[in-house]
Amino acid sequence: MHSHPRPLYKVFYLLSLIVFVASLAYYIQGSVSLKRGVQREKPAENETRPVSQQKRESLPLDINEASPEELERIRGIGPVLAGRIVTYRQKQGGFDSVEELKKVKGIGPVTFKEIKPYVTLKSGER
Repeated sequence: MHSHPRPLYKVFYLLSLIVFVASLAYYIQGSVSLKRGVQREKPAENETRPVSQQKRESLPLDINEASPEELERIRGIGPVLAGRIVTYRQKQGGFDSVEELKKVKGIGPVTFKEIKPYVTLKSGER
C-alpha cells in the first residue's frame, strides 16, 4: 500500500523553505553591508563649523574619546556594539591599544578587520 504525503506535511515543508530562503537573504544582506566600509567625511571649503566640531566628525575616531553616536558612524558598529565599547572603556579605564577592541563582546576577527581603519588612539596607534 502506497500512501501519499499528507497536505499538512507539504505546508510545513513549504514554510521551512521560506524561512530558509529568508534567513539566507538576511545573512547575505548583512555580509554585504559590512564590506562597504565608511567614507571619510570632508567638510566643504566654505563651511563655517568650529574646528572642534570638524575634528569630532572626522575619521578615524579615537576609541578612548568617541561617543556611542560617533562610533555608530562606522559601518559594522551599531547601537549595541557602540554601547559595549563605551562600557568596556569605562570599566578598564580606557583602551591601551586598538587591538584591545577584540576583547569587547561582539568584535571578532572579521569585525575588527572591518573597523580597524576607522579607529585610533590619541597616542597615534592604529
